[in-house]
Amino acid sequence: MGNKEKHFVLVHGAGHGAWCWYKVSTLLESSGHKVTVLDMAASGKHPKQVDEVGSLWNYFEPLMEFMASVPQEERVILVGHSFGGLSISAAMERFPEKVTVAVFCTALMPSPHLSITTFFEEMEEIEIVAEMEKKEKHFVLVHGACHGAWCWYKVVPSAVNYIEPLMEFMASLPPEERVILVGHSLGGLIISVAMERFPQKVSVAVFCTAFMPSPDLSLTTLLEERIMPYYMVDLAKNDYDKIKLKQDLTLAVSLVRPHPLLTAVEWNKVAAVTKEKYGSVDSVYIVCDQDNILKQDLQRWMIQKYPTKEAKLISGSDHMLMFSKPKELCCCLQEIKDKYT
Repeated sequence: MGNKEKHFVLVHGAGHGAWCWYKVSTLLESSGHKVTVLDMAASGKHPKQVDEVGSLWNYFEPLMEFMASVPQEERVILVGHSFGGLSISAAMERFPEKVTVAVFCTALMPSPHLSITTFFEEMEEIEIVAEMEKKEKHFVLVHGACHGAWCWYKVVPSAVNYIEPLMEFMASLPPEERVILVGHSLGGLIISVAMERFPQKVSVAVFCTAFMPSPDLSLTTLLEERIMPYYMVDLAKNDYDKIKLKQDLTLAVSLVRPHPLLTAVEWNKVAAVTKEKYGSVDSVYIVCDQDNILKQDLQRWMIQKYPTKEAKLISGSDHMLMFSKPKELCCCLQEIKDKYT
């Protein structure tokens, strides 16, 4: 392998597979590098089913087998995303002499002094603090010329505030009066709440090309699987971005697989790393500031607990940075390669 050509090993997160790296692996290969993308057990195209994965070691097995096959004189650049941070950590602990640098992309990053239990406790605390901060802030929204309070409907802080006027109106109706509720689009969800809360006050409900939940279809499922993908597409900058986002969403929905659930004892056992082995490998953390899964505060907390050689920020990147910011991620990996190899 030439001096300029390096070997990148890309490791996916929970539920995903080698497929999620298709943009980044193509960019790296186009730059002349060797790239290996792996499916962990019961992930991607791996033949095992999730109920056949009895432990995290079983889950890590494809990566461990690959690392064992790497020639003694060769060293690779390990890149782990999300839960893949634990995967590459296990490889760093077991094969430190075969890793040039490890890159944690908004990933779980253990340390010799940090248990996974502590990590999840911190994650929960950060979520609680974030929620409290949201509740403590009081926004006063003032409209412009010719508009009214209605123009802020998409920016209202919570669904509770959004539906409050209808709930107050329904509560004010005399017990003997019944109304015909008519909801359009997202208004279908609003009148559904009123139907559930005040069924005795509704003669009939009319859904005009509207979202309509059911007793067998939770609001969460409706939002996550049907509503939010379309709103995500609407947030794209142009038609080309919308097409790309739809393509990535279609790919993910068709290939995502369940992830094995294991006990805290198992997590702590597998995530145990030492300063002598794991700590001997140079590591870099890539921070994603728009990540709503592993929030930036949590990423920074992990870095503070076990400082890496470097922390790089990809501004505007969400949790799936290999989809949303593939070029920027590729540039980061190239810079890391140049600096640490």
